[in-house]
Amino acid sequence: MFIVSPDSYDNESVSTFNIESSIIFPDESIASNTVTAVKVPEGIDADHIRKIVSSKGNVILAGAYGELTGKMFRIGHMGYVSPQEINHMLEVLGEALQEIGIS
Repeated sequence: MFIVSPDSYDNESVSTFNIESSIIFPDESIASNTVTAVKVPEGIDADHIRKIVSSKGNVILAGAYGELTGKMFRIGHMGYVSPQEINHMLEVLGEALQEIGIS
């Protein structure tokens, strides 16, 4: 799984899943601090992950557009987002990844 935004909480947290991870845009000066974009491995449908997360934990992950549709999802963290909300999202995301065979 590839992390696009270098926002520390989400990047460090998402990259703890046992998947190869790398920052696509390592220049933090051009990264957003309100969203973390996650590119999934080839052959995995990001929209399927989003549906599982939504049904399991009532968590909405944003999709992508154009040529990135189904290849990535976005985690929004604009405004006040509590550590409990981030942890819940990460827990549900972890369950969804396990369900599709990524542990």
